[in-house]
Amino acid sequence: MSQVQQFHFGLMDLRVLEREGQPWFVAVDVCTALGLQGFASKHTARLLSDNA
Repeated sequence: MSQVQQFHFGLMDLRVLEREGQPWFVAVDVCTALGLQGFASKHTARLLSDNA
């Protein structure tokens, strides 16, 4: 398991972790930063199962 890093985005932080050398953003943080309402799973439902 990799360590979670935080990046500042405006007035909030986005959590990011590294998985197999690639950055993975925490979906709920991204949805909040973009102003998307509702559960993050609602907005990630169209992603391929290996990307969610």
